[in-house]
Amino acid sequence: MRQYQRIWESVKNSPTLKASIVADTSLHSRIIKAVKKEKGKDAGWRLLLSEQGVRYKLCPKIKGEVITFTLLDDSPITTHSL
Repeated sequence: MRQYQRIWESVKNSPTLKASIVADTSLHSRIIKAVKKEKGKDAGWRLLLSEQGVRYKLCPKIKGEVITFTLLDDSPITTHSL
């Protein structure tokens, strides 16, 4: 398992689509970048969501030493005209 894969797995498998970790503030940008990269590498999850027409955006929020990753629905709103 890759180093930051566990964080990504806990975000996507959480019922609230959230996960928090505590890390030194000097590592925050590195961790955020790595978790976003893990989301991009997860081809199976992306394929499943694309079949459902759903898109999620990974949103990190920092408060002190805590980083909270949240998946927000970023699906395009489609309107069908007849």
